[in-house]
Amino acid sequence: MHPVLHLICAAVLALWDGLLFILSPKSWPFSWHCRLLFTYARHYCICRDKPIVPSTVDHITLFQPSTYKTTTSAGEIDMFGHKSNATYFTDLDIARASHLFSILREGMRSFEIESNNMLAHEMTEKVRDVERGRGISSSGLLRFGMGGVSCNFKKEIKPGQRYEVWTRVCSWDEKWVYIISHFVSRRGRAAEGGRPRSDSVTPLLDEKDPTAPVIHAVALSKFVFKEGRRTLRPREFFQRCRLIPEDGMVSPEDIALKNAIEMKRHKGVKMAQNMAALEEGFSFFETNQSRYY
Repeated sequence: MHPVLHLICAAVLALWDGLLFILSPKSWPFSWHCRLLFTYARHYCICRDKPIVPSTVDHITLFQPSTYKTTTSAGEIDMFGHKSNATYFTDLDIARASHLFSILREGMRSFEIESNNMLAHEMTEKVRDVERGRGISSSGLLRFGMGGVSCNFKKEIKPGQRYEVWTRVCSWDEKWVYIISHFVSRRGRAAEGGRPRSDSVTPLLDEKDPTAPVIHAVALSKFVFKEGRRTLRPREFFQRCRLIPEDGMVSPEDIALKNAIEMKRHKGVKMAQNMAALEEGFSFFETNQSRYY
């Protein structure tokens, strides 16, 4: 090959590689970490003093959705020319974190204060918590332990298309919290990003309306609250976050709110049970059969 032609080909390839790199910000090294840290800093540091909207019977803050806006980058495109199914899960990570950091920041702050107080107590008294003797750590450090994610796909997302991930609490039981997320794009007027909306999903299901949102996929995730190695009951933690009335609150307004929350929680129990049934799949793994390949 002629040296000049070789230089031209090398320049074209370098330009092409550079263009793909610029058009794929969500695929850059440590991009996932940076997106997650930005979400944490935004909700827990910058907006940490922003009060959480009190719940009413007609407006239950715990079940209000939040939206995470993003765009399909070049690095997310598969061989069929649309967003790869595998990349939905990285968007779910950021959308879940954004939602949880937003509505649970009161509880996270209380855990931070308790952790600092306990650390100071251990440093001065030189004693350990009684639970340590049972092999249970109660460090006061809160974390979320993911237990599973299930995603169903309905309509493809095109390259460069703008879409939103609507996320909200669906239900919970004695251990798990279930979160539902919808991948949505707008055919008409765009939605206001990041603000709580009505808990009704009826507008999303009206497909005959030419301006109604388009649902591309729906995902159900389950996770637990962990304080060190100890699992926290979701109801107790939500009460600490001031999202559910305390058990001792027995005014007519509080009782009506408790009933409304319980009715809303029961609506998502069926989906939660279907996801919990996937636990039986572990028993389907068999090692006493010969492999085909």
